[in-house]
Amino acid sequence: MRLIFLGWSGKDLGMLEVPEKLKEQGHEIVYWTGLSSELEVVRPKFPNTIFQSHLDASFAIPPKELADNDFLPPGQDLLNKLSETESLVLTMMNKRFEHLSVSERKNFYYHLIQYWNGVLEKFQPDALVFPVDPHTVYDFVAYGLAKLAGIKTINFMLTRISDRILLMSDFKTGNPDLRRAMENNQKKNFSITDLSKDLQDYYNNQIKHKTKLFLADIKYQKKQYTFLNVFKIKLLAFLGMIRRRTWLRDISAFFKNRIGDTPQKEYSRHQIDPDWSKKYIYVALNYQPEATSSPLGGIFVDQLLMLEVLAASLPNDWHLYVKEHPLQWQIRGHSYSHYRYPGYYTEISKLKNTYLVPLSANTYDLIDNAQAVACVNGTAGWEAILRSKPSLVFGYSWYRNCPGVFEIDGAASCKKAMEKIKSGILKNSHQDIINYLAAFEKVSIRAYTDEYLREAVKISISESVQNYVEAISAVLWAQSNRKE
Repeated sequence: MRLIFLGWSGKDLGMLEVPEKLKEQGHEIVYWTGLSSELEVVRPKFPNTIFQSHLDASFAIPPKELADNDFLPPGQDLLNKLSETESLVLTMMNKRFEHLSVSERKNFYYHLIQYWNGVLEKFQPDALVFPVDPHTVYDFVAYGLAKLAGIKTINFMLTRISDRILLMSDFKTGNPDLRRAMENNQKKNFSITDLSKDLQDYYNNQIKHKTKLFLADIKYQKKQYTFLNVFKIKLLAFLGMIRRRTWLRDISAFFKNRIGDTPQKEYSRHQIDPDWSKKYIYVALNYQPEATSSPLGGIFVDQLLMLEVLAASLPNDWHLYVKEHPLQWQIRGHSYSHYRYPGYYTEISKLKNTYLVPLSANTYDLIDNAQAVACVNGTAGWEAILRSKPSLVFGYSWYRNCPGVFEIDGAASCKKAMEKIKSGILKNSHQDIINYLAAFEKVSIRAYTDEYLREAVKISISESVQNYVEAISAVLWAQSNRKE
């Protein structure tokens, strides 16, 4: 089958071996984007493959083989069919194209549609393969076009349970094998000893000992933003602005941020200490920009919209306690952004019975004393389930089908969920969690995904490669049989 790999890199993790082994099985790799330095290593093994660096793809710079392409611009019919993709992409551009106006973003989006629609028509792939959920603009445009054309998409969703990931063909519909496995487990009572050792260890740490989920990606980011590393970053930035001769403008902006208003100052003006005697929903905001909210949050990439839905659905005597993500300011610094703009926290504080709580407030105290936890496809929702608390999940989380999770798409579904939670009849048991983990074990894949998760992986690189190859091959084999 003809395959396109997008954003597929990770030489030290064995990722480059996956397309190689699929090629050995008879599949044709027609197009591949990834890190430029790594693609140069594998290029001799794929003489008929079009290679494009991830950076070039991000800025719509075509590879030399397609530099003089005659791909046609998109028309009204195609753009209308991709309206949801367009809406998500325009927000997704906040990460790398924050400086572009709306009109500039739309024009850039049209160019991406033109190019990737042309690529799909020219190469006629049977499947597009992504290492994670597409979220870097160009890959999401290709994903949307593939969905529209009926081309198979294969991507892998992080779960942060041990070293396990889930294969998805559509992040909106989730993993159908997981749903079927759960249905088969409904009348069964698995014990912890029925689980594999890595899941037994995970369960015992989280349920019995209530160990804090110190996520590898947060740990990695905190290492990246130690005092020494931040000093190095600031020094390089200072040298850069001298070289660019923009030091006067940049220093002025620096002092404006220090002396003027900042996200931290605005937040602190509205924060209060939580009153544990109140009934409340704990809301954990996601770090942005990141794939967990864009695209996996759907329309709730606007977390203020999530809060408005929750506030409109709250019982009269309940509160919302909202806490910012611990990395939001550590990475983004003192500057406002398109995700945390001036007045953002003020707007939150104006919502009915809604209060910002200090970042120093203990997350697990907030979960344990809450009536429920709400988030946009976040880890806090899964932590709530592990601690026997209902979870209100906005967007497309991997654990959406777990008992105790309410999938929220608007005020109507949120009010129904609140009524059930208020009644007190909903309790997810430890048996529910064990049964869910048994289903999860059956369909999940153990594999390396990114450098920052390396220490969480307990298998060899060769095993990881083989697991990827077997998972992708199974999807392609099933698709081939359906075509026949």
